[in-house]
Amino acid sequence: MQAGLGAIGAAMLCSLLMVGAPSFAQDSGTAEPTQAQAGTPQRYPETGIAILDCDPGAPAPDDSCLVRLPPKTLRNGLRASEEASFTFARPGAEQFPEDIALSATLLLVDVTPGLNSARRATFANEKALLRSFVEGLPEGESIALYTFKEDLLRVVDFTTDHNDVLVEIDALALTGRNTLIAEHTKQAIDILDRKSDVLLKNVILVTDGQDEGLDSIAEISAAAIEAEVGISALGMAWRGFGDAQVGRDENFLRRLTDGLGATQMVILRRPAEATTAVTNFAEDVSASRRGSGLIVPDGEAQAADIILELREPEPGVEGEYQTNEVRVRFVPVAGEAAPETQTPSEPAQVPEATLFGVPILWAYIVAGLLILLALVVLLMKRRSHASDTGTVDDDIDIDFGSESDADFAADPDDATQIVGGTVPDKTPSAFLVREPDNARMPLVGQRISIGRGSANAVILNDVSISRVHAELHRNRDGGYSVTDMDSLNGTFINGRQVRGTLPVRAGDTLKFGEISTKLVLP
Repeated sequence: MQAGLGAIGAAMLCSLLMVGAPSFAQDSGTAEPTQAQAGTPQRYPETGIAILDCDPGAPAPDDSCLVRLPPKTLRNGLRASEEASFTFARPGAEQFPEDIALSATLLLVDVTPGLNSARRATFANEKALLRSFVEGLPEGESIALYTFKEDLLRVVDFTTDHNDVLVEIDALALTGRNTLIAEHTKQAIDILDRKSDVLLKNVILVTDGQDEGLDSIAEISAAAIEAEVGISALGMAWRGFGDAQVGRDENFLRRLTDGLGATQMVILRRPAEATTAVTNFAEDVSASRRGSGLIVPDGEAQAADIILELREPEPGVEGEYQTNEVRVRFVPVAGEAAPETQTPSEPAQVPEATLFGVPILWAYIVAGLLILLALVVLLMKRRSHASDTGTVDDDIDIDFGSESDADFAADPDDATQIVGGTVPDKTPSAFLVREPDNARMPLVGQRISIGRGSANAVILNDVSISRVHAELHRNRDGGYSVTDMDSLNGTFINGRQVRGTLPVRAGDTLKFGEISTKLVLP
């Protein structure tokens, strides 16, 4: 009977599926395409960071398109289709919003000395070239200067006073051991992502290109695209011309900036060529800024195609360019004008699917009832057989549970063993209260590590915090001492820098880098 039931159920299931598939396809139909689906896309390219975006997010104003030219790409022409009229607006123009900036650049400078400190021999020339690059950027460009080795350090926050940046470039010194390029590029992207009043956000990476971190280029590229942050690189090659490592470093930087910006390699042991390379790169970056801006409609916004003619580098051919015309669709926030009203036609009637002349829904219901009835009959027969013979057929294993499963007792052997017979005390003995948001961070145990790394007991996620920044010790008398773990930006008690280990009392202000906290008791 079981085999017969299985055959009947399988036959019913196959029949129902064969009838149901066409019904699903007919029901799904094909939706009328929207303007965005049927017409021109609203951004170019459609993936990655857009060069021309007629659906930009904040802080771009409504009813505008954003032109974002990467380095080495020029804008040859700009026009609109149909009868619409538009203006290309840059900062200072009446149509450009006063409360936003066009662009901001974060200079991310590698200060590790290289293998056997070999970079020291060319670092003075490197700083002079970096100065010339900053001097070549457009006036009014907001610039920040960060350096990195094992950790990231903010040297100059975003400013339009380029002299502040130049002074700090002159004071740069090589230090540290590990070059974590990808990791700190990701942190630079996060910093720029938080600038909500800037349209174009850019990282200029200054490094030899030899990465010693674990972060992948794919992760960095995805983060940059999501935050719409461009990445370009000045590859400062301190090794000799023709060194195989220079080629590997250049390849790393080109992969890192692919689709996000441009890479310019600089051979420092060839000073004249190095100066020319940096000067040309600064001009490429400045030209891309001059060619970027907002496209805004004149008067009432009307839907139209925006056509942008670009002069782009020829892929794989150094110094060669090609002209490319791109077209995107501008659609006002209110949407395109609705087409003339037409009398809607009656939708086509889809014949109702049937099974043996019975509507498909009733066929499903009847099939389900038949299967349920067969299972009940089969179960009753099995129980009757078990009563007569005192055995249960092993072919069917239907488990309805048992009273013993619900009425169990705890087994002493299953208890978690506590070594020493005591449970560790997880109650905080004190708290660090972060200023100014008064966030309370519990201190548990005898030794509490503090830093940016995820393995610390207290994690302070800030660029001024080292991976393992400091350590708090609970003394025998219940008080605390703090030890600075050779952090880059220091540890302070009430303004006094900690060198080695110093006692700290309840109510004292503990500052780690730029993060200020207060030690309080429960």
